Amino acid sequence: MDKHLYEIKTEKFLISKENGLSTMIDRAIYINGRNTQLLNMLNKLLTIIYKLKYPKIDYARIGVSSKENRKVVVIIKESGVEDEVEVAPTFGHLSSGEAMLISLFGSLLKEYDEITNNDFKDIKEVSGIVLVDEIDLNLHIKFAKEILPELIKEFPKVQFIITTHSPFFLLGMENNYKEKYRIFNLPHGHEINIFDF
Repeated sequence: MDKHLYEIKTEKFLISKENGLSTMIDRAIYINGRNTQLLNMLNKLLTIIYKLKYPKIDYARIGVSSKENRKVVVIIKESGVEDEVEVAPTFGHLSSGEAMLISLFGSLLKEYDEITNNDFKDIKEVSGIVLVDEIDLNLHIKFAKEILPELIKEFPKVQFIITTHSPFFLLGMENNYKEKYRIFNLPHGHEINIFDF
């Protein structure tokens, strides 16, 4: 919403000039500012999330409708299909897993933006340590195994410390990371491998 509130400039645009009278309309010009860049990063994450349902997806994006009937929707564009399609008419139409993933990783972008106050242009610039308790809660098995590791991979400078009860999530981590992750059995903190889990 910040993009629509703060990064739109309106200017007058001449559409016709007859008998000395000019007809002007207001034209919105989007400025590629910080909020637009954050929205683009969020759309990239949304595309990863929606690849599970729509394997031929080109992109997914958040859309904001006109002021008269304002709503925030999710729109996708699939390969070979000319038009975009609205797949979630409101955020209430997202599955609990989709909503959790968008919320979690969107919050990560938002917090990094607020804490650092940097103009970062790529998710790969985000750095820090993120703690997530029971990351697999409310996630479908395929989300835990396939999508969650892909989303984590988008943040190479972030150290994620995660608790889980999901062997599927760990299988996904194994497929994506091989030796670049470690598993500890709690409460004693002994390092284990995926098969011990």
